[in-house]
Amino acid sequence: MMSSRSVGASKPIPQWLPDETIFSLISRYHFLSGNRLASTTNLSLFGNKKSGWQHDFPSHLSELCRRTQGVLGSGIDLCLDRTIIPFYLPLQEHASRKSALASLMDQPEGMLKYRLGIVTSRFRANHPLKACVACMAGDLANFGTPYWHRTHQFPGVWVCPQHGNLLRQATVKSTGVERFGWVLPRNEQLCGPVATELGDASARSLSRLAAMVEGWTSLPVGTHLSPETLSRTYKSALPETIAHETPGRRFEWAEAYRMTLSPLRAIPELAGLPETQRQASLQLDRWLFGPRGNTHPLRHLSLILWLFPDWQTFWQTYLGSASSPAQIEHAASMSSRSVDPRQARLLHLLTRGNSATAAAAELGIDVGTAIAWAAKHGISTARRAKVLKPEVLSNLLLDLQGGIDKTVAAQRNGVSFQVVTRLLRSEVGLQKAWHAKRFSEDQARARSAWLELATSAPGIGVTALRARQPWAYAWLYRNDRDWLSDQARHFRLPRTSGAAGRIDWAARDGTLADEVLRVASEISAATRSNHVALWQLYQVIPELKAKLGALARLPLTQAAIEGVTRSRRRQTTLSRLI
Repeated sequence: MMSSRSVGASKPIPQWLPDETIFSLISRYHFLSGNRLASTTNLSLFGNKKSGWQHDFPSHLSELCRRTQGVLGSGIDLCLDRTIIPFYLPLQEHASRKSALASLMDQPEGMLKYRLGIVTSRFRANHPLKACVACMAGDLANFGTPYWHRTHQFPGVWVCPQHGNLLRQATVKSTGVERFGWVLPRNEQLCGPVATELGDASARSLSRLAAMVEGWTSLPVGTHLSPETLSRTYKSALPETIAHETPGRRFEWAEAYRMTLSPLRAIPELAGLPETQRQASLQLDRWLFGPRGNTHPLRHLSLILWLFPDWQTFWQTYLGSASSPAQIEHAASMSSRSVDPRQARLLHLLTRGNSATAAAAELGIDVGTAIAWAAKHGISTARRAKVLKPEVLSNLLLDLQGGIDKTVAAQRNGVSFQVVTRLLRSEVGLQKAWHAKRFSEDQARARSAWLELATSAPGIGVTALRARQPWAYAWLYRNDRDWLSDQARHFRLPRTSGAAGRIDWAARDGTLADEVLRVASEISAATRSNHVALWQLYQVIPELKAKLGALARLPLTQAAIEGVTRSRRRQTTLSRLI
């Protein structure tokens, strides 16, 4: 089917097919137009020979709309309805969302995949084209051609929602083969995501994950999922309530989380999900108990998959958590400790005119306790003049408001330590002001010490800095962790622990080298040739291309590649092949 409008008189624009991506429609246009070169299509539709060819995040969509006279919709419509960008937007702030959409509609602004956190996510950044063989057959019968369905292209979707089939991935575009070309699904250019059959557990988990992704990408335009609200939502669905949280309980949660995700890790794209209990525990600590920053949506979708039976249950829980965050935060903070019911009775007696002494006697508590409870709720009680002289009291209050140590304040004013403690508990707002002042001073002292050391010894790493200034690191880690993390990034301190430090390069090298030799053997048998090209290898092993820059750490893999890509005439160097 063709639109009545066109770029040129002899080149009509095809009409949209159901759930079609912009890359798919232009691929159809490319073949229907008879253009021999992809650059000819690019120049015709995007005004530039090197624009618009990306299958996941195309650019210059505004120019496309102008050249097609708006028949395909507006630029923002194409972004939100015909690309996979909506998958990444819910976790982005308004400015980041606006910048991402601008990169698709106009000239790309820097590395979009890096800015969205895709490159550093361990979930791959190539977004392989995917297709369902049943959909392809149906599309061929109904529309005369197979095409790329947007629903299939979202990260985490490996099962067709309509047919339940495992999707097959293209061996072109994301692998670097035909990187700048326009392609449609062809059986000979598709392969399974894994070499072996998936078990029932993996199939069920992948179907559930695909359903979660469908809900995620169907959120209203402009929806922002707050890390804090997500944390509250997850906590409310934990197998045990926060009130019974213990270190052992957290390990149980981590193991349950890991086991839920284990069937998904069979898919290479999802291999970045936690593999060990420690990795799972780190994920829970970050996104349930200390939410901060941003991450790949698959991290949150994996938590939703673990904690909720379906998307609708999660979404209703999220809306409930977001409706009254102050009450929810208060409930969470109070759940691990009980509130003495006598406090409410004390407040009632004091507001009716009873003295602290009389109220304490009626409730059977110490007068000091009654005064402290009252001060905690903002109620001042009459002070007995014989306890402290006015001038001593005035000086002591000034000292404590200034954050002076309790022992120093007691010695300076000639009173006991217990008197200072009682005053802090009984004077409305004094204890809060004292703690705030001391926190501010300790924070300034720790930050100053850390900055001075980091500036004098840049690049030595967090572990080395920590050894030189242990008290500052300990205080900042416990009380000012976000600032500490920001400073580590600011000074570009190398990571001495974490995922990068835990990589077993020897094991990775052996596994990848074996895979190269296996695939090369299969290619040689199929082509009846002893020569295998590098592009043929990473067409079957997509992760190989990403490792070419790290071959210095993968000597077995490098040797395997050089061995199987040896030319019939002479052995070429790997650098020339790349």
